[in-house]
Amino acid sequence: MTPEDSRRPGGPWNERDDLAIEESLWRSAKGYDVEETVEEDSEKTGRKTRVKTHHIPGDVRAQIFWLKNRRPDAWKDKPGAAGPQETGVTIIDDIPE
Repeated sequence: MTPEDSRRPGGPWNERDDLAIEESLWRSAKGYDVEETVEEDSEKTGRKTRVKTHHIPGDVRAQIFWLKNRRPDAWKDKPGAAGPQETGVTIIDDIPE
């Protein structure tokens, strides 16, 4: 634990920290746009300021982490694995003779 952690209200971690991390993970999984201000000098036009927008695509690892934790029923590692409620195989014999 760092000295900064011990000064946090409510102990080493609090709900505000958890919400900030959750927001950061969500933003990283979803992707986001970043604006960059660029100043250029030109002999013809003088000083010029432009704003560029860059799209940061979603991070696949963050998406997997989010889905596995938010929807484990649909996004578990082994979707065909038998759970504790399953007892065996059911054979259906419906082939017409």
